[in-house]
Amino acid sequence: MNDSSTACNLGNTVAVMAFLAAIGFTIWEFFYDQMSSIKSKKHFLWADMCFSGLWAFFYFLAFCVMASQWTKAEEPAAGYGHSNIVAAIFFSFIAIFLEAIIAFLAYQRYKAGFDSAFGGGIDEATIGGGAGNGGGYQAYQQDGMAEQPFSQQGGAGGYDTVQY
Repeated sequence: MNDSSTACNLGNTVAVMAFLAAIGFTIWEFFYDQMSSIKSKKHFLWADMCFSGLWAFFYFLAFCVMASQWTKAEEPAAGYGHSNIVAAIFFSFIAIFLEAIIAFLAYQRYKAGFDSAFGGGIDEATIGGGAGNGGGYQAYQQDGMAEQPFSQQGGAGGYDTVQY
């Protein structure tokens, strides 16, 4: 591209590093549901968001450099490599949006995980309301209207004791 090895090397480096990272993130994603620590899941999602956002920027940079060098270049002899360079520029342009979408989806997943782990929680009106309040659960009342939960009606463990 305009006799500039920098433009070609930049595009190749960004693409190869993104490919290797995609393999790593795919393997890591396979084990995501098996992670028991919320902190580990949070770190994975932060790494995914940061890497994808950074790589969207790197693809934008590679696109700008390659497109700039291609516009300044003379047509190659017999059109040799013309379609290859155009394809590299096109795919680096598409990759900008793909990486940005991946970063956005990782952010949404992070927010959804945060809300389910720390936010919202149990609705107090649902639990303590009883059947009359639309709660769905009958609250324990000490006035004898509702039976005590897990009451022992016989001996230990709910069995009748037999004395000899």
